[in-house]
Amino acid sequence: MSVFQSSYSKEFDINSEELWNLISQKNILELTHPYCEINDYILWENQNHKDSIEYLNGNVYIREFTEWLEGRGFKLWIGEVDGPKSFVEWNIDDLNSSSRLTITVTPHLLRNWPKFLSYLPYLIYIKPKLTKYLYSVVNGFRWYIQNNKPIPKNFYGKHSWFS
Repeated sequence: MSVFQSSYSKEFDINSEELWNLISQKNILELTHPYCEINDYILWENQNHKDSIEYLNGNVYIREFTEWLEGRGFKLWIGEVDGPKSFVEWNIDDLNSSSRLTITVTPHLLRNWPKFLSYLPYLIYIKPKLTKYLYSVVNGFRWYIQNNKPIPKNFYGKHSWFS
């Protein structure tokens, strides 16, 4: 993993097929994502997937999926329509009767800065914010699985980038 990536993993008490069926549903983020207001699909068929997320703060990001690995995860670019994009990987590990979801983000923030100048701001500011966000997203799936109803907005606390 690159120094400029953030990742979060969580084990689930469901098998990998059930987890895949959940994360690969269109519009699923409306039920599981604590900072998502609206999750509209633009294209959702076979290997072609694209959707939008409107966050609680009104920002709208487009997710353009580049790899759809049936039963195992997907890779995508996310960002504002004409803005810079961050690279995101969702991976499922099969643990026999349970499974693990890992989301890894390579953010666009500071990408154009020299590495020696961006390292400290990334470590002090961006990585903690991104880790809190990933914790909330992954645990939003866990909350939804356990409660079988949509996660409350800002359930794990407000986030300055998305709330």
